[in-house]
Amino acid sequence: MRVLVVGGGAREHALAWRLREDGATVLAAPGSDAMATLAERVPLTDPKDIASWADQGRLDLVVIGPEAPLAAGLADRLRQRRIPVVGPNQAAARIESSKTWSRAFCRHHGIPGPRFGVAKELPKDLPVPCVVKTDGLAAGKGVVVVREEGDLARARALAGPYIIEELLEGKELSVFALCDGRGFSLIGDARDYKRLLAGDDGPNTGGMGAFSPVGEADLRQIADTVIAPAVDGMAAEGCPFVGFLYAGLMLTAEGPKVLEFNARFGDPEAQVVIPRWKAPFAEMLVAAAHGALGGATVEMSAEHAVGIVLASPGYPDDPQPGQRLPELPEDGLIFHAATVRRPDGWYTAGGRVLTAVGLGPSRDEARARASALAERCRFARAQWREDVAR
Repeated sequence: MRVLVVGGGAREHALAWRLREDGATVLAAPGSDAMATLAERVPLTDPKDIASWADQGRLDLVVIGPEAPLAAGLADRLRQRRIPVVGPNQAAARIESSKTWSRAFCRHHGIPGPRFGVAKELPKDLPVPCVVKTDGLAAGKGVVVVREEGDLARARALAGPYIIEELLEGKELSVFALCDGRGFSLIGDARDYKRLLAGDDGPNTGGMGAFSPVGEADLRQIADTVIAPAVDGMAAEGCPFVGFLYAGLMLTAEGPKVLEFNARFGDPEAQVVIPRWKAPFAEMLVAAAHGALGGATVEMSAEHAVGIVLASPGYPDDPQPGQRLPELPEDGLIFHAATVRRPDGWYTAGGRVLTAVGLGPSRDEARARASALAERCRFARAQWREDVAR
């Protein structure tokens, strides 16, 4: 089986690793230096170029990792060429690319969420506390929780239009489903750590770590009240969802409520969910692309997984790449986000650099292994949270 993975971050590294474990021949566009040990790199990033190349690439499947090519319509271009693809079309990807559309969709289909309003400009009398979100894609950094006056400046720095939401209280949970346009299969849950600093302090980031499983919610209830209405609603609106559906939830006293939907796998959540898949997953991906999941379920390992993200100094506002990495251990599960290999070794090449993953029979043991692995990957002025999964 020849599979093209689109993207080059830690999430795509994890997907390529898993597909290779399942026996697939993996290609990556554009991939990364780290992914080159698992996949043949295709040096393309533009959706038009990727679709044209894929037309001649004798591919059995394309798996799209990041949100940007989905919002740009890459899946549409591939399906026009009859290439099986795991990833929603441009219309369905609005569930992530437009928070305004997504909130209206949830309200129309009875999917529980916070009260909200939409504004072209932030009002001077912004209610506190609240949550302010930019409408479009922002790489996980388009949200500001406003609890006090000091948060207002960061909220006003976001690009409009804006969604202003009720601040929900509770614990967060991410639930993932593989969808085939008509049905879905749950494929794992996780909790991620969005703030930069321990104790959930500092600015929002793309994610500083995660653990799986969480074990604090009835996943079947979430499937019935959140995932199923979303999949059915997308089909009813003429844009069936095929791909990874990510429901970011708050576990409130009134039940689970949707903070956001994403049209792709989470990062860093993918790095802790994917290693827990037991059955060959490539076959399920092909079935989803052909609209033929048929109620298939993925068997999950009983092991716990904890992932700790190491980020560059200055991240997220002003990341400073170019730090040399130590000799990376070969006996650990490490997924590369932003690294480059030079003749004298590995260097950082962006904000989030690596995800160090620990597996174990308990969450504490997995956390201890992830923490030890992160220490072995430490580079100058690296940032990471020591309280992930604690």
